[in-house]
Formats: sequence, C-alpha cells, structure tokens
Amino acid sequence: MNKNAREPDKTLSERVLRERRNFNMGKMGTLVLAISALAYLWFSSYHILLNLSLSTLLAGISIYFAFLQFLVKRKIPLDKDFQRLLIVSFSLLAWSTFVYAIFEIGLPKRWGQILLGIAIAASVYILVDTYPKAKFLIKTMIIGGTISAVVGIGQFFLGEPFWRIWQTLIENKIDSSLISYAKRIPGLAPTPITFGYHMATIIPLSVAFFHSLIRGKNKFQKVLIILATTGMIFGIILGGYRAALGGASLGISVVMFLLHSKKKQWRYVLSKSIILSIIVYLVIGWLYNPIKYILLRDISAKARLPMLQTAILYALRHPFGTGYYEIEENIELVYVEDPAIAEIILKTTPHNQFLNVLIYYGFPGLLLLIIYYWLCLKTTYKLWKNTANSNSLYLKWLPAGIFGALLGYLVNSMTHNAGPFVGDIFHWYLIGLIFSVLRIVKYSGVRKQLPRNYEGS
Repeated sequence: MNKNAREPDKTLSERVLRERRNFNMGKMGTLVLAISALAYLWFSSYHILLNLSLSTLLAGISIYFAFLQFLVKRKIPLDKDFQRLLIVSFSLLAWSTFVYAIFEIGLPKRWGQILLGIAIAASVYILVDTYPKAKFLIKTMIIGGTISAVVGIGQFFLGEPFWRIWQTLIENKIDSSLISYAKRIPGLAPTPITFGYHMATIIPLSVAFFHSLIRGKNKFQKVLIILATTGMIFGIILGGYRAALGGASLGISVVMFLLHSKKKQWRYVLSKSIILSIIVYLVIGWLYNPIKYILLRDISAKARLPMLQTAILYALRHPFGTGYYEIEENIELVYVEDPAIAEIILKTTPHNQFLNVLIYYGFPGLLLLIIYYWLCLKTTYKLWKNTANSNSLYLKWLPAGIFGALLGYLVNSMTHNAGPFVGDIFHWYLIGLIFSVLRIVKYSGVRKQLPRNYEGS
C-alpha cells in the first residue's frame, strides 16, 4: 500500500528533475549560441583547431545543444513558414550541389557555410524560446557591435594598438586587397565590408532595444544604449560605408515609425521611412563627405552600373549558373571603355548578393532566394500584426527591431557581395531570430514572461 502510494511521488519528482535538467540545458545552449554570435562579430577568421575558426566551433557546440533539446522536448512547435524557409534553403543548397557537379567543381567553402548557417538558424529557433532569451541574444549582438565600432573608431583616429588587435584576430594573414582598405576601418570584423554588414544589422536592433527601456527607471542603461548606437553610427560614417549608412538609416526610420505611428498600414510606414532615411543620408553625407556620399564620383560608384550590366549578360549566357564567376572567360561581355572599371569587373563579383546568387546558381537560385526573403518579410509582418494592438513596448520592440535589421541588411547587400547563400554566416542568427520571436509570440505567451516590476503599459 505504501509502496504504491510512493510511486506517483517518485514519478513526479523524476519529471521535475527532468524538466529542470532540460531547462538548464536550454539555458546553456542559449549562452553558447550568443557567444558564438559574438565570435562571428570578432573572431570569425581566428582558427584554433583543425583549421576551424573559434566561431565555427562554438556554433557547432550550440547546434549540438539544440539537437539535444529537440530530442528531449519532441513537441517543439514548428511554424509552417519556418518549415517553408528550411525547404527553400535546402533546395537552394541541393541546386548548388547539382551546379557544382555539372561543372565538375569540388564543393567550395561556401557550400559548408550555407549548411552551417541553416543549422544555426534552426538552433536559434529551438533554443531561443522565451522573451528573456531573445532579449539576451540581441543584447549580446549590440555589445559585440559596439565594441567592434569602438575599435574601428580607434583605428581611424589613433591607429595603434587598434590595427594590431585586428591583425592578431585575422592571424596576420593580410593580403594586398585588405591593405588597400587602410582608410576603411574594419573594427573587429575580418574585413571592412563585413563591418558594414554588421553595423547595418545591429544599429536598428539597438534603436528598438532603447525603446523598450523608455518607461523603465534605469537611466544608466539608457545612456549606455544611446552611446552604443551613436558609436556604431559614427563608425560607419568614418569608414565611408554608404550602403551601410543607407541601410541603417532605413532600419532606424522603420523602427521609429512602427513603434510610434498611429497608422498600422505598412505602405504608410515604409513610405515615410524611406523619405526620412534619404533625408538623413543626404544630410550626413553633405556634412561629412559630399563627394563620396552624394556626388558618387569615386571609381567604385562608377563601376556599379557596368558590373550590373555584365552580370546580367553573363547570367543570360549561363541561365542555370556556373558555380563560379570567371568573367575573363567571357570577356566579350564587358562593354566599358574605362580600363580602371574594366579591371574592377574582371577581378570582382557583381557587388550585389542577388546578382551573385544569379551568376553562381542561375535563375533557379535567384528565384529561391527571392522566395527565401519573401518568407522572412512575410513573417516580420505577422510579428507586427500580432503585436501592433498592444500598448506594451515589450511586445512591440522585437518585431520592429527585427524588421529594421532585415531591411538594413538587405539595403547594404545591394551594393556588396555577402549574403546567407554567399558566405555570410552571421546573417543566419537574425533569420533564426525572426522565426524564434514569432514562435514566442504565438506559442509561449509573451505576457507571462514580462518582468513583474515592469512599469510600462
């Protein structure tokens, strides 16, 4: 009799211990995931074991934690749009494999980066399942971006020891192309271009996070986030990152209007955001460097249109992609008279992530990439729709910040080469966060996760 009475208690205690163990495992996985994102901001080129970077090893550990969490919970709600995103991502990966096989090209490093990125996005979706975890990951990104920007500002004004720090992190493997960027500060990112991508993504998140603090009493934290945001903006201005400044300006404008506009129509918000971001860009450009920012007289700006024309002609000749971009084998497609511009076209890819996917994977790859971003934008719309009627900034700032960050990244990628399917792993953290926050809003009861002492409405 007593033995039977104790069995339910034993079962209950085992269940409590199991749930506590799962909870601790999830927290540890989220911590490693956040540190891996920090490592991609700072140490993505620093190799420590078997030619693997520290960031990749940390990401692998977080993926392992996510896999364990998935096996233990088994009932993790999988949003249909996230399922579609995974299908599209793996379809593009499979198509790229087919292209490489057709042209008898060994799988490049880019292929593994795509696979790792997909796994990171899935890990974010699985591990970041509460509001505090989402906030922690975003705060980690903001801290990482701020410190990188501070180092970049030091590189611009002081030089040493900030350049030496950067050289150490990329293991002193500096080629001539990086040396030519001496006036374009990289911060702690592996290249100056990567630094611009990071800032265009993180600045809108930082502005949105500040809005979550408006009604709070912690003035010190408010001052810190203002200084952090200002430092990152200052970093991209000093570095001359036009696309990053334009992307960050649009992202900030979207965040501001989404959080404060009484009208909830997206067309209204986007139109006002675009107008404001253009004004901000022109004012900053005119005050700092009008020749570079507004008149666009440098050789890089002049080469953009010929690069676009050449890439489209190349894609029309190879509609299913070639897996690489050897324009020298198709030199007759280069219709420019300026030898300096011709040299840029022959030595680089088109400086646009959509065009890069087009020349690498053809029109099928481009179509999949468009669907990929359509799913991301559609999900951000769902996020905003689910929180637009709430008076709590705790519910609103996450969708606004994520949408601003996504637009900031997209604008920057229109004039640069990186993208989720062109070697940029860090972007996958944001992609995973989009669907993770949707999961939190839809399935986890965000209101129950808010701090008890929060004084906002």
